[in-house]
This record gives sequence, structure tokens and C-alpha cells, in this order.
Amino acid sequence: VDAIAPCITARHPLRWATPGTNTPLRRMSPRETALLQSFPAGYALDAQVQRANRGIGNAMPPFIMRRALEELGH
Repeated sequence: VDAIAPCITARHPLRWATPGTNTPLRRMSPRETALLQSFPAGYALDAQVQRANRGIGNAMPPFIMRRALEELGH
């Protein structure tokens, strides 16, 4: 738990950080961000990167929405 580990930073867009390696932050692609948010691999994203990132960032992850609807009996 106390060891340094790769992580995702909360910058817009998201960036991948690998602490202790002196490597720069790597920007995550809209596809990587969508997968991280539990969107299916074939989910259609906007062709423009900024709009795709905004859409993913403003969306409720499908996994969470499914659970919420199950709780409501839908």
C-alpha cells in the first residue's frame, strides 16, 4: 500500500503518471478514457478529441448506470 505505483492524474484530459521513473506524464486517448469509464470497446466516440473527452467526462459510466437502473427495477 505504501509503494509508489502508476496512477491517473486528474488533469483535463486525463494523464498517466509513472512515479519514480522520470518519464513525462502521458496523455490518455479518448478510447483509453472510455475504457477506464467502463464503456464497451466498440462504443462510438466523437471524431474530434476535445468533444470525445468532454462527452466521456460528462457521462455516467455504463456500469454505474446499469446498477442504478437495476436498483430502480428497470
